[in-house]
Amino acid sequence: MATEKSDQDVQALRADIEALRNDVSAVTKSLSDLARHRAGDFKNAAWSRAEHVRDDLGEVVDDMTGRGRRQVDRLEQEVADRPLVSLLTAFGIGLLLGKLLDRR
Repeated sequence: MATEKSDQDVQALRADIEALRNDVSAVTKSLSDLARHRAGDFKNAAWSRAEHVRDDLGEVVDDMTGRGRRQVDRLEQEVADRPLVSLLTAFGIGLLLGKLLDRR
């Protein structure tokens, strides 16, 4: 009788251990799926943010290129309007830089 009770207890423990293994396996799978899903969400968010940054940088580059072209156009017009003043200014800047960079 005691042996029969012990056998039943052992069988119950085995069943509980098997159920516990199944539960741990299910939890592990759920956590793995959740981690994969979160990693995918993070990756998608990172790519989205990178695309926004790239677009913003493209706009900044286009803006700066336009400003640079306008400045060059203004400078060309200034030189065309007053060539002697432009020549003397360039000569003066050259002399000043020559003195500053002289190694005596």
